[in-house]
Amino acid sequence: MGNHSPKTIMIDHDHAISKEIGENFHDSCHRLCLWYISRTSPSHLGNLNRNADFLALFRKFMQGCEFEIKFEKTW
Repeated sequence: MGNHSPKTIMIDHDHAISKEIGENFHDSCHRLCLWYISRTSPSHLGNLNRNADFLALFRKFMQGCEFEIKFEKTW
């Protein structure tokens, strides 16, 4: 990487890796990957899992907002 830290590092929610990123890549942003969020979100959403309108909006945010500005406008 030419002695430069990556701008963004996407991983699953591994605590050891998260800690290492924070300690060794100070200028990098740590993000959770879409696969991990999609796989684990049902256990965090409770009754919202049965709300079709909410799930449609959730998918729109997760899959349709590649850039922060689009996410903010959609929100």
